[in-house]
Amino acid sequence: MQEHNKFSLNNSDQTILLVGHGSSSQPMSGIILQAYGQYISSSENFRKVEVGAILGNPPLLDALQALKGNVRVLPIMMSNQHLVPDSINEFVEQNSEFSSAFQLSFLEPVGEAPEISNIAYSIAQDVVGNMNWDISKVTINLVAHGSTRRPASRVMTEHHAQNLMLMLKCRKVLVSYLEESPLFSDVVVDTCEPTISVGLFIGGGHHAVYDISKIINVDSPNKLHSFGGIVGDHFQFKELILNRASLSV
Repeated sequence: MQEHNKFSLNNSDQTILLVGHGSSSQPMSGIILQAYGQYISSSENFRKVEVGAILGNPPLLDALQALKGNVRVLPIMMSNQHLVPDSINEFVEQNSEFSSAFQLSFLEPVGEAPEISNIAYSIAQDVVGNMNWDISKVTINLVAHGSTRRPASRVMTEHHAQNLMLMLKCRKVLVSYLEESPLFSDVVVDTCEPTISVGLFIGGGHHAVYDISKIINVDSPNKLHSFGGIVGDHFQFKELILNRASLSV
């Protein structure tokens, strides 16, 4: 994963477009995306902030039609850096009347930022305090969406797992997924030592809100397993988005 290490010096003259995956059935994902847009706007670091979801609301097409000039695009996603450019190109090809009104440059998905690993560890630390566990004897399990068709989610998850292992602060680091092996449900069932799971999700989606909760509370309850929450709900996540939006492309 390529890392940017320079901040733009002229953000106040630029437009930022935040693009999320969105959902046609879960309106909360759109509400959360809009909240991130409002947070970026309140920073006054950019001339203009637009927000669009590939599915559902707020519509990406509406955001694209409002763009002019040079625009920086930040995918508010955990992985899959090709999805946003491909989706925007498809919209542009289908609506040629505004295809020359703007020039886009793309940042990497926010979920690929190294700070995500630190947020995951902070979540685990909070759980350790509440459970009265020793972090050096705890396993941290990173749970992500996963896919049997595309490797992006797995690559991202393994990247953050490696970062956590390099910290040498917990006993062990596992990865698990909702849609590919190793399955999160199996990890919960097989837990025989203190384990904290952290969800690598932006927030508001069906998997993050419903699927994980059902697995840990109904299907496979285990007293040695604790779910700390998702990185997108952590207080540091909004600041991470602002910092990533300010990076040079």
